[in-house]
Amino acid sequence: MLSNREVTILRYLVSGLSNKEIADKLLLSNKTVSAHKSNIYGKLGLHSIVELIDYAKLYELI
Repeated sequence: MLSNREVTILRYLVSGLSNKEIADKLLLSNKTVSAHKSNIYGKLGLHSIVELIDYAKLYELI
């Protein structure tokens, strides 16, 4: 299960924001966003942004 923060980052990722842009919006470091991104992909068993977008659409996260 994704944490609230991971869902927030997932939504920003699928909307096209870069790690740096997400970090700036959430007042996090780029490294922290990268770690969350890796956790998201790992927890969901995904390997690409296309798969992430499909997942987000399927589960109505976007």
